[in-house]
Amino acid sequence: MKYFVIEHQIRPDDEVNTSETARSTFASALSLYYERLSKMTVTELYKSVSVMLVDQNLDVVEQKTVDTLWKEAE
Repeated sequence: MKYFVIEHQIRPDDEVNTSETARSTFASALSLYYERLSKMTVTELYKSVSVMLVDQNLDVVEQKTVDTLWKEAE
């Protein structure tokens, strides 16, 4: 079975960057899911980021949206 990590990065101009990465094992996909969450939590490039781990049938295994360290320019 394949797994996919889908990521939406909400930019300061409210546009959305989207990426999807496939992994062939659950362990590899879960590792990537948590890696992306940990890195995006501390970024200042995006307002927020949503990361989702799904299987090849698009059944959601994990999903989380995090606010980042981005701040409005003063």
